[in-house]
Formats: sequence, structure tokens, C-alpha cells
Amino acid sequence: MRLLPAATLVLLVIVLGTVMLLPQSRWQSVSLDVIASGLQVQNWNQAFSANSYAHATASVSPVQHYWSLAVEEQFYIFVPIFLLGGVFLARKFKWAAASVCVAVIGGLTVCSFVHSIFLSSSDHDVAYFATSTRIWELGAGGLVAVLLKGGLPGRTPKLVAGWAGLAGIVFAALTFSTSLAFPGYVALIPVAATILILCAGGQDPAPGFLSVPALLSWRPVTFIGDISYSLYLWHWPIVVFCVYFLGRGPGILHGAAILVLSMLCATLSYYFVEQRFRHVRHSPKTNQARTMRVRFRSAATFLVAAGVVVATSGSALVPWGIVEAKAQELQSLLNIREYPGAMAFDPGHEKPVPSGLPIRPDASLALKDVPTTAGDGCGVYDPAAMGPEKCVYGSAYPSKHMVIVGDSHAAQFVDPMVLAGKPAGWQIHAMVRNGCPFSAVPPADNSTV
Repeated sequence: MRLLPAATLVLLVIVLGTVMLLPQSRWQSVSLDVIASGLQVQNWNQAFSANSYAHATASVSPVQHYWSLAVEEQFYIFVPIFLLGGVFLARKFKWAAASVCVAVIGGLTVCSFVHSIFLSSSDHDVAYFATSTRIWELGAGGLVAVLLKGGLPGRTPKLVAGWAGLAGIVFAALTFSTSLAFPGYVALIPVAATILILCAGGQDPAPGFLSVPALLSWRPVTFIGDISYSLYLWHWPIVVFCVYFLGRGPGILHGAAILVLSMLCATLSYYFVEQRFRHVRHSPKTNQARTMRVRFRSAATFLVAAGVVVATSGSALVPWGIVEAKAQELQSLLNIREYPGAMAFDPGHEKPVPSGLPIRPDASLALKDVPTTAGDGCGVYDPAAMGPEKCVYGSAYPSKHMVIVGDSHAAQFVDPMVLAGKPAGWQIHAMVRNGCPFSAVPPADNSTV
């Protein structure tokens, strides 16, 4: 019960902040992200989304960072199932249950690591967020906890392991970028470094101030560790809202303000939310009464958890529904007598626009008002991979053919040309690629073609 209350509080604050601070054009996307985060599937939602950490602009979701929490929760759900299966087999065939559990975790870790390497090189965006490519990072920690309970033997090995691990983490923090095929084999560096620091602890730590465990036991450092979960929850939405209002990345002054505000929110969340739900006072009872009390609290915990998830999803559906009601306007065609469009500038048949008409589409639907090519993959037309039957619109038995070539600016003409050519039986071939304007000059960057 430590994770869910704080995570839910931040999600509810994000919903409220989105309604109060962000334009309605952002409401639906953020609402869906909040629902995915509440259901612990934000990593898969993010894996197949257009946004990523490499594109941290004002349009990035304020709950994007919940992907790692989703991976963690999915690990807690599925790995125990494999462990229970291993224990069942161990009892059936009279194997050592502990050895079977180690083998299960080890097998899952190895398979996940291999999958991470291959997927990171072929589909970086999906590999970054996928659960299957991250299990090995958590599994490695589990193996260390089981196999090296007391850390490395001897003080000198622990001293060396601690500083080597700290150096590895600093190296990764300063040198890693979004251009790397992460996680893959690259993630071995921070994972191995963390394992080395864990092995530097134990019952016989390295001497005094020379050791990393002693350094990490310094109270300011342990305080950051105490509030680290809440700090992780709060920092990203604060950054996203700040970037939205600034229209750019924060400088030193704004960065310092973000840090202070994040620390303040994390501290309050830690003491008044995390700890309140984490620690429950137990009164002295008989064994039977204590058992009944534990069962009641367990049932109540599951019910409260389910209720919290439902409440989070319900709160996110409110702003989503408001925008969805307006979205129905897109289902009806414009009345050209009321909205003459370009005909308002026709010198021979001028049709002035009546006053007092609302803007169509509503500003809250601006992100939905996209050409047909944006929804069927034809916005990235590839003549080498797509046959002549792809990205064709209009009449199935055309009297004339029209080809529209260019980038997203050309794509906006596909829909009106289909509409204009419908009475005459035209067929429109859309050969458009976003970010790749049509030109006879060879492209300077082949990655956009």
C-alpha cells in the first residue's frame, strides 16, 4: 500500500492541473494516459505512442514517467506466477524449491536480456518501454538478493565494488543519450554498477568514510532516498507544465524552482501519504483475533485499491467526455452556405461569411482535425514498401486520376480534392511523406525520405 496512494494522488492532481492549465486540445490525450497509468499499462501505451523522452516538448504527457511503475507492477504480477509454477513442479518432482526459484528467475532474466538486445537494435522506441525488455534488470537484482545476501566476502572487495559501482552510475549519467540502443546491452553498465553497490554493503562493510556505503549512509543522501519515490512521481508533471508555459526548456533559475517545488511536494507526499498508508498500528490481540483482523484488512486493502483505480479512471473520463461531445461535430459535413470557405474570396461569386458563426472545428479538436493520410499510415508513404493499391482514395472506377506528392502541407489537400472530385468520379493517389517536401533537388538527409 505504499505505492498506490501516492501514485493516485499525483494522477488526480495531474487531471485537475490539465483541466485548469492546459488547453482542451490536450485533455483527451492526457486523460487516456492517466487511465493507462492507473491500470498499470502506461509503458505499452507509451511504446506505441508518437512521443518519447527524446522529444520532450510541451506536448509530452505529464504522466509519461508512469511507464516504469507499470513495468514494475507487471513484474510483481507475472514473475510470482512463474515462481509458483516452479514451486509446484519442485513439490511434484521433489526438487529443491529454492534452487528451482533461482533457476526460474535466472531463466527469465537471461531470456529478457537477449530479447532486449535484439529488440533495441530493431525497434528502439518499443524496446525502451516494453516489459519484456526490462524484466532482466529487476531479475538481476533478485538474483543478487538471493545469492549474495551478505554482499561480497571481505572488506577490500566490498570497498572496490562500491567505488566501481558509483563510478559506473556517474559514467552512465554523464555519457548516455537517446541515440544509444537502450536498454539492450548498454543497460548492463548502470545495472551492473547498481549491483556492485549492493554487494558493497552487508554485515561486514568496508571501513569508515572510505566506503561507498558510508557515503550513501549520510543523512542528506538517505533523506533523498526516503522521498525518492514521491520525488519521481512529482518531478515530471512539474517539468512538463513548466515547459508548456515557458515554451522552451527551463534555464538555471526555472530549473532551480522546479527542483525546489519537486522536493517540497515529494516531502509532503512522503510524510502525509506514503507513511500514513504504509504503517498501521497493531493492537495486542489473540492469535484468532489477529488472524481475522489480518484477513479483514487484506480484503479491505484490495477493495480500496480497486476503488482508487476506478476513481482515477472516472476522474480522467470527465475531461475526456467533454471534448468527445464536441468531437461529434466532426462527424457532420459543413454547410457551405454558412461556411463558404475559399468561395468567400471568389470575385465573381463572392459569398461572405455570416457573422456570429462558431469556429469549425472547435479549438479543442484542433489536434483531431488531420488529413485522412494521418490515420492509415499514408502520411509516411514509402514507394519501395507500398504497392500502387495503397493510399488511394475516391472512386473505385475513376474517370480521372490525380496524384498528390509532397509533405504534410500537400497532405492537407487530399481530403478536399477527394470531396471535390467525388461527383466526377476522380481517384486520388496520395504520395506524401511528413517532413519531406517535394523537390527536384536531392535530399540532404536521407533519413527523412
